[in-house]
This record gives sequence, C-alpha cells and structure tokens, in this order.
Amino acid sequence: MKLINMSSDEEESLSALPRRSNTKRRIMSSDESDSESIEVISSHFAKGNPAKGRRARTPSKKIRTVNLSDSEESDQEKSDESKIYEEKDSDYDDSNLSGPSPVVDISEEENFLASSSDEELVQKSPSAPDLDDDEDYDDLVGESSEDEEEAIIQLGIDSGKMSLRAQVLSYLEDASENDLLHIPGVSKKKAQNIIKLRPFANWMDLVTKIKCDRSLSLDLIEDCKEIVKSHQAISRLMSECEKISEKMGETVAKIEPAIQPNILNRSMTLTNYQLIGLNWLVLLYKRNINGILADEMGLGKTIQVIALLAYLREHLNNKGPHLIVVPSSTLENWQREFETWCSSIRVVVYHGSMDFRAHLRASLGSKKEKFDVLLTTYNLVSSADDKRFLKRLPLQYIIFDEAHMLKNMKSNRFSNLISLTAKRRLLLTGTPVQNNLLELMSLLFFTMPSFFSSKLTHIQNLFASKNRRDGETTFEKDRVDQAKRILKPFVLRRLKIDVLKQLPSKTEHIKSCPMEAQQELTYMELVENYTREIRYSGKNIFENIVESDENLCKLRRGAGMLMELRKAANHPLLLRRHYNADKLREMARLMLTEPTHADANVDYVYEDMEVMTDYELHRLCNNFKSLKDFRLSSEFILTSGKFKVLDELLPFFKEKNQRVLIFSQFTMMLDIMEEYLKIRKHEFLRLDGQTKVSDRLNLIDQFTDDTKIFVFLLSTRAGGLGINLTSANVVIIHDIDFNPYNDKQAEDRCHRVGQDAPVEIYRLISENSVEEGILKICDEKLKLGQDIYVKNGKNHARDDSKDLKTLLRRTLGI
Repeated sequence: MKLINMSSDEEESLSALPRRSNTKRRIMSSDESDSESIEVISSHFAKGNPAKGRRARTPSKKIRTVNLSDSEESDQEKSDESKIYEEKDSDYDDSNLSGPSPVVDISEEENFLASSSDEELVQKSPSAPDLDDDEDYDDLVGESSEDEEEAIIQLGIDSGKMSLRAQVLSYLEDASENDLLHIPGVSKKKAQNIIKLRPFANWMDLVTKIKCDRSLSLDLIEDCKEIVKSHQAISRLMSECEKISEKMGETVAKIEPAIQPNILNRSMTLTNYQLIGLNWLVLLYKRNINGILADEMGLGKTIQVIALLAYLREHLNNKGPHLIVVPSSTLENWQREFETWCSSIRVVVYHGSMDFRAHLRASLGSKKEKFDVLLTTYNLVSSADDKRFLKRLPLQYIIFDEAHMLKNMKSNRFSNLISLTAKRRLLLTGTPVQNNLLELMSLLFFTMPSFFSSKLTHIQNLFASKNRRDGETTFEKDRVDQAKRILKPFVLRRLKIDVLKQLPSKTEHIKSCPMEAQQELTYMELVENYTREIRYSGKNIFENIVESDENLCKLRRGAGMLMELRKAANHPLLLRRHYNADKLREMARLMLTEPTHADANVDYVYEDMEVMTDYELHRLCNNFKSLKDFRLSSEFILTSGKFKVLDELLPFFKEKNQRVLIFSQFTMMLDIMEEYLKIRKHEFLRLDGQTKVSDRLNLIDQFTDDTKIFVFLLSTRAGGLGINLTSANVVIIHDIDFNPYNDKQAEDRCHRVGQDAPVEIYRLISENSVEEGILKICDEKLKLGQDIYVKNGKNHARDDSKDLKTLLRRTLGI
C-alpha cells in the first residue's frame, strides 16, 4: 500500500484553501474494500487540476462512489490497492473499522488533497442528490470553480430553484443592513463590515473574506443558512395556503343571509348583515375551517357567535362543549347576552377564587354539573391548574374574544392559548388586521394550525433576532401582502358606515388646550433640562437600537423623558414640583408621630416620599392627621389647561341633558379628575382595571338606569373593551393613546347598535406640547392601518422606537 504524494505546487495550493478542523482520512488496503469502486464518506473530489484546489459539491455525510486511477501506472496495469478516504467530524466513531490500516490526521493548519494526478476522475453515485437539492449544502469551505459556480446559479435561476449555497451567497451579497441585523449574532457593526466586504465573486471569495475579517466568523454562514431555509419553508407554505384561500374565496363570495335559529329569543331579531355573518360562520364550520370575525366594534359580534352556537345545537345536533375566552371586563356582558338571546344554552362561568375554581373543576369533571358553554378569562387560561383542566375537555369550539391580544406568537399568552385543543377555533376582533408580518403569521397560525404547526420552528426563527427594533426585513415586507391575501377568505370584516345606515352620525373634534401658566413653566423646564442632557452629556438616544444593553438603556431613558413630558402636559400634579426637599424632611419627621410609623427610620420615610408625585403626597397628607397642614388647596387641583376646557364643555352638555364618558390612560389622572368633579359638583361613576369583575356590570347598569349620573370615568384599556354604554352620547378622550385603535374602541362604547342620538367625540390636546406630535403619529397610523380588504400596496408597518425618536426630536428641537 502506498500513500499519495503531493508536489510542491499542490502544497502551495493546499495552503490557500480554507482550513478544516477535526478531520481524519483513513487509507485502507484492497483487502478491506469489497470492489474496485470504493466509497468516500462526506466528500468527493472534483476532476480537473488538483493544484487548483477545486472540490465538487457534496452533501455532508453522503455516500459517493469514486473510481481512482494511478497516474504512475499504465492504463493496462491497475494498482492492486484501492484507497478509501474518510472525512469525519469529531463525534464520528471509527472503532468499527478493522485492520491495521494507518490513520493520517489532518490538523486545522492543513488540508488534504486526495489525488496526485490531473487525470483523476470523480463520478457521482446515481443515488446521490441533485446539486439543487436543499440538503446538498456543502461544507462551509467547499468550493467549486468560478465557472461552475456561475453555471449552478444560472441553472437555479432558469429552473426557478436556486441551490441553498447559491441562495446564501445571494442573501449576503444583496441583503440590506436591516436584513443582515436579523441574522442571529449580527450587530450593526458586523452588518456594516459584511457590506464593506462586498462584492462576493463566488462561494470561495465569500468564505475567504469572512475568515479574514476579525469581527466575523464562519458561524455567520451557518446562521444565514438557517434564515434562508426558514424563508424557503415559509414561502412554500404560504404558496400552498394561498391556493386553498383562493378556493375558499370563491365560495365565500356567494354567501347569502341565513335563517335565524328558532331557539333564539323570538322577541329578538338579527339584522341582515348579522344573518350573513351567521351563514359565513356556518360555512366555516361545515368546511372544518377556523376563522376571524373582525366586524367593526359595535356591530354585534357576541350576538353572531351566540346565533352560531344556537344553529349548531338546533340543526347539526352539536351541543358542545364550547369554550369562550374573554377579557375580564366583558365576562358578565357575555353571560347576560346568552341569557337574553338563548337561555336554552347552558353557560357556566369559570371564574372566581382558587377554591371556587377547584370545586367547579371537580363538579364539571364528575359531570355533576352539565354545561354547553364554558366562559372564562385570558388570565385564568395562563394558570397551570386551570389550563390542565381546560386541555382535558373535548371541546368543539374555542372562541377568543378581543383576539388582538393574540397577535404576537412570541408571547407567553399565545403559547398558552395555542396549547388548548378543539376541533375548531374562532377569533373575534374589532380592530383591523395590521401590515405587520408577526401579527399576520400569528393569525394564520390560529386559522390554519394543521399547515403552520409543522413549520413552527421556521416561523419562530424568522422573529428570533434580538435586533427586531429596526423594523421588518425585505423578506417580511414581501410576505405581508401574500399573508393578507391568504387571510382574506377566513376574515369577515364589515364597517358600521357600510351596514348600519340608520346608525346616528359620529362627529370628531380636536380640542386644543392652552396650558396654565405654572403648568407651561413646568413643561418648558423639562424641555430645557432634557435638551441640555442630550446635547452636552454625549449620550445619543437617537442611535439605532440594536442588541447592546447600552442602547436599550438609551431607549428607556428616551421613553422616560417622553412620559414625563406627557404628564406635565396633562396635569402638573402628576410630577413632583410643589413638595420640595425641605417640606419632605419636615413631613418625614412628623410621620414618626403616627402610631403606624413610630418605629420607622426617618431617612427611609424621606426616601419613600422622594419618588412620589405631588398628588400622591397630597393624598398622603389627607390620610394622616400630622400632615394635614401640608394638604394642597383646590386651586392646585384645578390648575390644568384641560380642566379649563372641561369647565366649558361639561356645563354645556349638562344643560342639554347629554351624558358624558371621560377616558384616560392614567389611573392617577382619574384620581385627580374625581376630585375635580367633586369640586364642580358633577355626579359620576368610575371603572378602571382595579374594579372587581363582579362590580363592573353593576356599574354599567347603574349608569344606564340612573340618568342623574352625568359622567362615567373610565380607563382607556379596561373601559374600552366590549362594554355597552349607549346611554351616553359624548366621549371625551382626556389623554390620547399611542395606539389610536385603543381610543377608537373607547369611542365605540357608545357609538354602536342601540345608540339613537348623534355621538360627539372630543380629544383634548395640550397646546404646543408633545401631545401634538402624538396626535400626528396616530393620524398617520390610522391612514396606513389598512385592513386586508384594502388594496394591496407597500407595507407601512411602523416602528414604535422610531416614533419615540421622532417625537423627542420635534419636542426638544434637536
């Protein structure tokens, strides 16, 4: 047996090749080989001049058959020895190889050429995969000739399918900086370095340039490969879904109104559009398809769901059980609607204390208590014991109300809810589907789980990068329109303006509120301080926010600045300006005279007071006799530009017997507003996130029945979901939300079915403040927030971090 020798030229060629790690080749005698055709594991070598260091493509760990000829022997005399070259990873076990054959170790510092002759031929096994097979991804350092590389790429383009290696090369050649940032481990600096290394002439050029750059490693290519594979899998999957969607769309277009089920309350009548909605839901049921009922808020999605369950019970003998998951604020409203519309459906409310729920689980599990529908809340679905119980139920339908809470497949809530199994799922939402691929893919996952569950890893890879603050990639933007087309037949959305011609008009007003003198002074002091901090501290909060902790801290600091400015624009008592350090030390000392603080440390009391707002300290003074002299007068409560505007609006509405809903995002603002309404002697009720679920419906009934109650104070989030307040026809948004759809939901508490008076909407905006910038951004979001029925076009998904930077720049004049 003889080892292959290399010429000096070949050795020089070898040194130019990328290095391999943990590589061994074994040379075996002909006794150990079954035939002249010998097997090469994991790699084979290209024909041509070995001095050029070219190797043909080969999949990792594939079996190839190689016929070797010895150039030192004549064509008639073949060598009695055959050679097997084994290329193996460090975890490959060669203990099963028999015989005393020598082992040649190839270190990381060298590579091994298999042939000593220009005439050596390499033949691929007929069973080997085609070069364009996705699995045929050569080792990172594998390289073909430049002409071959171009031919492979051109072949892929011509056939509509490009090899994985060619796609990786193309991705790294053409990707934008933002696209590169979505590769795991790629920072902004690394992305810029990749762009500087371009162009990449071929695969060898790419590998060499990456190896020579100290900031990069070959792991980049592996990570990029996973990105490309995920893109391929998702593209193929969405193409399949699009075909199904087109067929479904043809059927949906022909839907006519259904007949109202007889078991519904005979005194109640579904509208024509609700009967069409019922027929659509029945069609989905018969086709065994999940769907999204996305009618605009106030069109009766709850009633249409009840009608569907009644239809299934009456015509298809499907009595459940069904599970309906709702926000806490709408739980009692759902229960009441079932009682009103279809009392024959047995509804059990799964809610309450841990002991009560444990007793209920035992009762339902033993079938002592019969039910058709189980009503529960999103919070309880996240509880381990509750989730375990719910997963055991043989559910026919799971219905998710306010399903915009599920539009993030990266959230724990999504994971908990997707784990619940049922034959069918129905999502209800009043907000339009956004131009955001994460949201669209989350909804597609819910509507078509049999397709998307097998590709969950690829979908998660798409959104796994830490650098997603920089917005969507080119691939994601291209998929948005496709995802919307797929979703279209599975989503039914009607607008009030289209189906409720008899609904009273809604008029919107923007009310500009000049700040009070002291309030404006406080606001301008904040602007000056923040401008000085940014200009002279050397910290640029406007840098792109990527993976570094330092940049994330800058973003949080910027968000903190924005919040303080918003507080000042709404009411000065939301900050601490009146209670200075001297007053706090005196108050801390006096607190030690209180029985509850007799043993307290005065320094600790002072530290606690330092982080409190003026209003919180004022409330503290009301609670302790020793501090009564430090209480704020009513004048401090009334010192707000927005309260001055309310002084004009509320008496006007009261005189016309119009009742008012006032929404705020901040519970402390609601606290201050309570004192304001007491000072002005307006009767009011209040509902926010802290209000017990069992009390919410009673408050709504009280406001509906008692016309003496002039104002209902509500938090935007808790009071804006699924409740009916048509007894009021004026809505005042005291402080607008960054997400305009939250305010839209709040408006629709009174502009909905059952309203018989024109509705007036007032948004209070502090003049020359950050709120003017927020309003502008919200208007842009509403214009660009096209739902899936609007014409396709360029994706306009917004980045909140960019909005924050834009706002601060405008506000601080930087």
